[in-house]
Amino acid sequence: MDQVRSFPLVIGSAPKVLILGSAPSPTSLQAGFYYAHRTNQFWPIICKLFHADMQMGYEEKYDLLKTKGIALWDVVDRCIRRGSSDGAIKEVIPHDIPSLLSAHTSISAICFNGAAAQHIYHRCHGTPSCRTYRLPSTSSARAMSVEKKLQSWSVLLGLIHQP
Repeated sequence: MDQVRSFPLVIGSAPKVLILGSAPSPTSLQAGFYYAHRTNQFWPIICKLFHADMQMGYEEKYDLLKTKGIALWDVVDRCIRRGSSDGAIKEVIPHDIPSLLSAHTSISAICFNGAAAQHIYHRCHGTPSCRTYRLPSTSSARAMSVEKKLQSWSVLLGLIHQP
């Protein structure tokens, strides 16, 4: 089993939505960025939603999220996991997301990137104080077309435009 440590929080000045994944994949850990695996559909979906260039670098992609009022983090701060399967996540030490929500009251919704992120959150923190949405995992292991995932993930557009 491998020790996994998540990435720092990506957050701008007044986020409206928090996207939570479970824990970084080995490919993402090696690259040093969220959703770095070439088959993960997170960045293609985000870029399509916001009409952004998929070829821009990760820092620019993070800036895109920040300017749109989206924060990005993982539920898991540290864990033990071999491989990239969410089912292999063991010995979870979660991020303190309730404190994040208390400090950033502008966050009105959490979007979980898949069932595992939602399950781990509820197991570690209970029910959040804001609305939640479980979106289909952007992992290629989730057998669903990118078009269907894009349709589900388009809820972000409405959430970031709510007062």
